[in-house]
Amino acid sequence: MISVEKSNLKKWMGTKIYGRLPKPLLSAHRVEWELEKPLDMITVLVVEQVARKRRPRLEDPRPAGEWYVIPNRNNMMELHNEFVTVRVFPKSGTVRVLASMDMDLEVLRRHVKIAFLKGGLDQETADVKSRLLIPAEKHRTFRVGPVTPFKIDFYKDSLGQVIKADGSHPDHIEVVEGWPTWIKPQLHAIHEQTVAIKELTEQIRVHLSVMQGIDRSSQKLAAVVEELYRLLEPKLESIKPSKEEKLKPFSLKEWLKSVHEQQKST
Repeated sequence: MISVEKSNLKKWMGTKIYGRLPKPLLSAHRVEWELEKPLDMITVLVVEQVARKRRPRLEDPRPAGEWYVIPNRNNMMELHNEFVTVRVFPKSGTVRVLASMDMDLEVLRRHVKIAFLKGGLDQETADVKSRLLIPAEKHRTFRVGPVTPFKIDFYKDSLGQVIKADGSHPDHIEVVEGWPTWIKPQLHAIHEQTVAIKELTEQIRVHLSVMQGIDRSSQKLAAVVEELYRLLEPKLESIKPSKEEKLKPFSLKEWLKSVHEQQKST
């Protein structure tokens, strides 16, 4: 770390215009998420109490699936596994989330909830915090040479982008990659549709289960009727109704009564 800081200082001393060094450009463009509101201090202390049990050194491997304190000066807390990486800044309560693979928002929320549960939060609090996930902003710098300060926010609402130069990065313009204003309502609409589809799926499952029960009962009833007919078939052949009886309206109750009287007489 000392050698890195010495190198940065050497580059800073060698420039003619003093200012912060430009941030390196990222080769991968993954969606980063954050909580709509930072964690309150009580929640931060709960997670910190769990994370302080593991404080690996800079050269030590990082524990997977458990909270630990990152070996840096601001003591960030992190949990990473094969699905997500969750970082908590202890002073501000800011939470940063990176998914390790493409996944639906509901699946991402589930993994973040599991991470908070491992951080010592109760079920209800972990569920509430995971529901606050929103896409986070990214800042990129591009070297263009000397430039006067300016700011273009015309595309902030429609595209979520702000182009500016504020002097913090000499000879660079800065592009803030945010998210359009219509993204958040769209995410809520997708979540509501997902819940509705789940409820409809559950109703269809229950309906199919009821239909299967009716089908099994119908099969049993058919088997009972067939067995009853098999038992009564010899008796039915011995009964020959008269012409007057054939012309009478058919009544199942009277027919069974007559069969019963025939059986008693025999």
